[in-house]
Amino acid sequence: MDTVIEGLLGAIKLGEAERRGSITLLPIFADLPPGPAYLTLGQAVEAGTLTVTEVSEGGSVPELVATNLGKDPVLILDGEELQGAKQNRVLNTTVLIAAGTKVVIPVSCVEHGRWHHISDRFSNSGHHSAYNIRVATHASVTGSLRTTGRYRSDQSRVWQEVASLSQDAGVVSPTSAMFDVYEERKSRIDDFAKALPLAEGQNGIAAVHDGRVIGMDIVSRPEAYAQVHDKLVRSYVFESWHETKSDISADEKAAKTFVVELGDLVPSSHESPGAGLSYRYTGSGIVGSALVFEDALLHAAFFGVES
Repeated sequence: MDTVIEGLLGAIKLGEAERRGSITLLPIFADLPPGPAYLTLGQAVEAGTLTVTEVSEGGSVPELVATNLGKDPVLILDGEELQGAKQNRVLNTTVLIAAGTKVVIPVSCVEHGRWHHISDRFSNSGHHSAYNIRVATHASVTGSLRTTGRYRSDQSRVWQEVASLSQDAGVVSPTSAMFDVYEERKSRIDDFAKALPLAEGQNGIAAVHDGRVIGMDIVSRPEAYAQVHDKLVRSYVFESWHETKSDISADEKAAKTFVVELGDLVPSSHESPGAGLSYRYTGSGIVGSALVFEDALLHAAFFGVES
């Protein structure tokens, strides 16, 4: 077992499960070394200390430039959506942008039908990729890293998952944008999020559907997790529209089993596009990643996949 997972398994505690529709969500509490203080994407964009732009006037679909003008590092989670410029993108991997640095960040397009500027820089859309889009990105990026050393996703598969999301939600987007699906279903998504509020000291979440964990995120600092909690809860709302045969007790058991199974994952480590090391994990029915900086785990994400 690698040391990152070993430390995580020793720290994770699952809280009381809450059911909404066909999704069960469990808060995660993890006594982890906090590492450096940092801002989240939303905080840094709102403060005006982080700018994200196209790499050039012509742009490059799989890359953007993030510039941190502030005094604090900025943590951007994989799957967070950036809106604007030539087309909306999501992060392919979690990155830590050190203070006073400019970093080329790997991204995937989630707006197939647009390639023209609507703004000079990106804004924080307030959305996080839905489960199937994150799985598609995670799996292909890990494969790319292990074969080519590049944080590239299977862009065609990501577009397919965005199209499926739109179809399932009954939303027609003029530019095939993930953002439009969230906005069209805003009322239902907001109701879902309100029913699953943040718990004191919470720094992660596990989502279970039909007796199977579909996703799990852990952030080192509870105050940072609080900034992304609603985003992450909203990202699972689409699975709540699918029928399930499981009950809450079966879902709770599945979450506990999933945590134990993390110990069987096969790791690989890679230099992060930003600061720190990125760990990628694969196993029987699980893919995942973790960002470690100065021996502190800043963010980990794991997803249940069809094996």
